[in-house]
Amino acid sequence: MNATATLVHPNGKELAVLGDNFGRGGEAIYHAIGFKANERVQREVIDSGAQYQAISLELLQEYADADIVFLCSWDQTTEEELKAVVDSGVWRQLPAVRENRVIVLDYKTFFYFDPISVLGQIEALADVIERTTGRNRSSEVRGFWHDGGGGPVLEISLTCLVFMIQ
Repeated sequence: MNATATLVHPNGKELAVLGDNFGRGGEAIYHAIGFKANERVQREVIDSGAQYQAISLELLQEYADADIVFLCSWDQTTEEELKAVVDSGVWRQLPAVRENRVIVLDYKTFFYFDPISVLGQIEALADVIERTTGRNRSSEVRGFWHDGGGGPVLEISLTCLVFMIQ
């Protein structure tokens, strides 16, 4: 998949972008479904190992220049704090916002990043992306447990999970 995505996290009075291993759906978005992070998120948030990068609202365009923006706010973020982001001119100028490609993620559903939670997130994301983009998907998700000497491990095989984002 060549489509890009950014995971934006209003966290109280702080705004952050999240990587592929911080929970909030990052594992499902970047690894399972296969969205690519934009260059800046890839370099500064994922490749650096930071996984959580607090940013100013003014820098949001540089981090959230993506085909789809996933928005997952902290459950303690007030309505006023969230509105300060989504009502801003910077937010309204994001390509994904202008093209109605913002997906709001439920904090409780996307908070955890254990294997069982990620499996549920993959299916939830596939459903909402399909509805948002109007594109059909073909997917097969299989999971099984085995003991590889280090205890139970959940292996996930995803084949042909395709979304045409154009």
